[in-house]
Amino acid sequence: ENFRKINLNSDEVSYFIDKNKFFSKNNSSAKMIDDDISIIADNFEYDQLLNIINANGNVAIIDIKKNLKLFSENITYFKNKEKIFTQGRTNATIDKKYDFKSKDVTFFREKMILISSEKSVVEDDSDTIYTLDSFHYTLNKEILKGNNVKIITNFGKKKSDKFNFSSGIFYLNEKKF
Repeated sequence: ENFRKINLNSDEVSYFIDKNKFFSKNNSSAKMIDDDISIIADNFEYDQLLNIINANGNVAIIDIKKNLKLFSENITYFKNKEKIFTQGRTNATIDKKYDFKSKDVTFFREKMILISSEKSVVEDDSDTIYTLDSFHYTLNKEILKGNNVKIITNFGKKKSDKFNFSSGIFYLNEKKF
């Protein structure tokens, strides 16, 4: 029943009926039928019973409803919990306004929260750069929380400001902190 909600395409697909698992290799993609999320990767493993997708190799997740794109080498998507984990370097683009560079990121789709406990860089469309040791970002409120934060405004321009915070809450859409 769960598999009917996922359209899996690939050059090579194997199904192990005793484990209820699908494996795909080369040029793989998955489209959630009941949702506006697509995953493109070199390889997939889909556990039909647990409704978990693991994708590795040049992974791109495009979430049209949440206006989010995630790029990593390895992701695990817990469909029943609407939770996505990335392993390794991860880039995220949100609302075409914010670019996140981090690693080992977790995205909670229902709560609209993106987090990482790793060093990260966030750049907004106004050339403000936030460097953080860890972050917690609420997508629908555009609130960034972080530790050991360094901010550079007007990056690369003649007049820019630099700020340092041991921790902080930043209202990105209002440019307040």
